[in-house]
This record gives sequence, structure tokens and C-alpha cells, in this order.
Amino acid sequence: MREYGKVYTAFWTSEDVSAMSEDERTLALYLLTCPHGNMLGCFRLPEAYASDDLKWSAERVSKGFVGLVAKGYIYRCDRSNWVVILRYLKWNQFENPNVGKAAGKLFETLSGPVMAKAALAAALREFSPVFPAAILDKFEAENEPFRKPSVLSPETGAVAVAGIGEGNNTSAKSAAVAPPPVADDDESRERRKQRRSTPEDEQCARWLFGRILANNPGHKPPNFENWSDDVRLMRERDGRTHREICELFSWAQDDDFWRANILSPSKLREKWDQLAIKRRGSVPGASAIQQLGKAGQATARAVEELLKDQSHD
Repeated sequence: MREYGKVYTAFWTSEDVSAMSEDERTLALYLLTCPHGNMLGCFRLPEAYASDDLKWSAERVSKGFVGLVAKGYIYRCDRSNWVVILRYLKWNQFENPNVGKAAGKLFETLSGPVMAKAALAAALREFSPVFPAAILDKFEAENEPFRKPSVLSPETGAVAVAGIGEGNNTSAKSAAVAPPPVADDDESRERRKQRRSTPEDEQCARWLFGRILANNPGHKPPNFENWSDDVRLMRERDGRTHREICELFSWAQDDDFWRANILSPSKLREKWDQLAIKRRGSVPGASAIQQLGKAGQATARAVEELLKDQSHD
């Protein structure tokens, strides 16, 4: 457990932080200074911990996390509750190679999901020249499909967006968080057993909600289990890819009429053909990324990089 966390004064003047809601700013500052961090900014933080430390309800904490993901401040895996603050290491670089070696040992002991470690590895590559390159080479060779976690990938479930602006970072570039308490009674185990949606379906569902938040930051969080299953139905029964789902939903959220009518995966599925026809006729040759509003720029940049990558596959 660390004793302190640094916060640069530029945090308060950052354009991206200024665009956050009051709760999002408070949660961002908490992530940078909470006692659960370490030199990598990767640590386990159940939502219950944040709720207790901040004296917030569980729903308020969850909504804050969703908002920070939508604004590109963090990567977060909901099922494991790992969080990565995307540009922490830019502002907290290791002082010398010995510190870099210590960080390397810590990296190797992290047991979080691959996407969280991939996000951290990308930051280490970019911002930490004294970190042992051999450790990153080994990790990336073993996890080739996940080498670009800074890209929203509806196909792989990587939901990490372009990092926050220049002055945001302080003491927690990557925040790995532990799962909240989960009921383990017979009924809960049976529900988990019957659940057919994949982690990638849930990541896609959460990205869709992030697009809604770009237009309406106060939108009430949905039941993500139901949303994930609706994404699964589109994928399995309708033959849609996660990429196609995200693209069409993004277009609908930028359309003056449809943004108020397409507010869930189930509604997207119901109106899919109608939306697809309308989209093809609205802006010939324009991609979903070109049609995103300014509020979704961080997410747009991430998706755009993904689409470029996939166009070469």
C-alpha cells in the first residue's frame, strides 16, 4: 500500500478533465491518489473499496467508472475490475534503470486480464525507456492479438481509448482493480453457468453505453448483463460483428433523430435494417468515425485506428 500519490497542478487545467462531470473528476483524482496503488499504477480496487473510501453508493461509483471510460481517461475490465489510467506513466517515469528493473519484476507478477496488461505494456513502451524491453517483448510475443490495447476493438473486446490530455496524470497510470464481492450461492452459480454472452459482448455493450454518455452524460446505467446478451444475439443469430454493431450504433448516436430512439442494443437490433439503409443514403462514403460528434472524439480516434488496422487484414 502506497503512502501518497502525486497530482500535477495541470490536472485542474486540462481540457479533458475540465470536460468531466464533478463525480468523474473526483473519481479520477481518487484513482490517482488512493492507497491501493503502486509504482506502475496497477492495483486491485473492488468497486466496494471505492464506494467505502468515497462514501458513495455502488451505483454512483459504477456510473463514474463508465463516464471515465467513455471520455478516454481509463481502460476498465468490468468483470475483473482492472483499471488502467492511460497516460499515468508519461508523468511518472522511472528515475533510473534500477527502478525500471523493479518495475519489470512487478509487471511480471501482475495477474490481471491480458487486455489490462496490454494497455500497461503499451504505456511502458511509449513512456518508460528504462523499463526492460525484453519483458515487454516476451509479453507481446505471447499475446500478439492484444498488442494495441489503446484501440477500441469491438472484435477483441479491448475497450481503451485515447489517453487524457497533457496535464491529467499524476500517480496512477494504470489502475488494476480487484473484483467486487460476488454472491456464491447456488442460484448465483447457476445464473453464471447459464450466461451465454462473452466478455467481448460485454465490452461491446459498455462501449455502446459510452457513446450514449457522449451525448447525455447523465444517462442512467443499464443492466449490462441484458445488454451483453442482446449483443450476443446480434452476433450469433444475425451474423453481425462487434465492429459492425459499434459502427451503426455510433452513426445512430450522431443522427439528430435516431440518437433519442436507439438507446440500447435491443433497439439497435430491432431497427437494424432501417438504420443501415438510412446510413447508406445519408453521407455516401463516410465512415462511422467521420460522422461522430465532437463529444466522442477520443473514442472516435480509437475506433478509427482499429478500422485502419482491420482494413489491412
